[in-house]
Amino acid sequence: MKIAVFNCPSGVTRQSLQAALEDAGVKGFHGNPTPASFRKVLSRSGVKKCFVRNLGIGKKGDPRALKLLRGFVLNRLPWDKALVTLEAASILSVLSEKEVSIPAMQLEKVGFGPNGVMVSIGETVAPFRRERILLLETNLDDMSPQGFELLYERLFKAGALDVWVQPILMKKMRPAFKLSVLLNHVAQDKISEVVFKETPSLGVRFLELDRFSLPRKTVRIKTRWGPVRFKMGRLNSGFTAARPEYEDLKRIARRRNLPFRRVQAEVRKEIER
Repeated sequence: MKIAVFNCPSGVTRQSLQAALEDAGVKGFHGNPTPASFRKVLSRSGVKKCFVRNLGIGKKGDPRALKLLRGFVLNRLPWDKALVTLEAASILSVLSEKEVSIPAMQLEKVGFGPNGVMVSIGETVAPFRRERILLLETNLDDMSPQGFELLYERLFKAGALDVWVQPILMKKMRPAFKLSVLLNHVAQDKISEVVFKETPSLGVRFLELDRFSLPRKTVRIKTRWGPVRFKMGRLNSGFTAARPEYEDLKRIARRRNLPFRRVQAEVRKEIER
């Protein structure tokens, strides 16, 4: 997959983005291109995803631009300037993934523009997705298990990737639970707030992890009981994993008054044919 990575250490304007891309050999810009025009030009050049690394902002950032950059990792610089224009923020918010982790790639092209803006374009080299994520942990020795249902619901709503609880023994053999939450860096504050509001925890700890995952997509497959969504994992252009969506299996089991295990087994047979 071809990707583009923008490096904007000293801020960015629409002109500097355009100049860097044109310097990298990306053609098709006319006049003052809109965010949609940027996306169309990059798509025609084969770029599937864009990322931003090291986005510098000044002390007096435009509030409208900052709203558009919500979710991006920003590097605040000690300069009394905005550095990131509203126009550039609009373009980046349309083009770029809001992710801290950027896939490794084989560099094909590089371009430079004003303000130190650089764009690198190349093909990803790994057959799987590599990303840096966070693991939140906290020990809870005075919480009723009944509170976990709503806690799970609100953690996922705040952006959690996964949530689980383990029974543990603390000092003096006190029974407790260890809450674990996987999350992206951008959700760190929201997830922490949910934990502090919904549990008696007075502190949480974070570990940074490498996570490898297969490229995946959801497809709808016809079965004798109706369509079922499958989550498909792909490795080296071949599917290696296919998992039916739980909610679809549950819906069929309820509607047909069938055992869940039977529905699950029959639907799995459909994908293996």
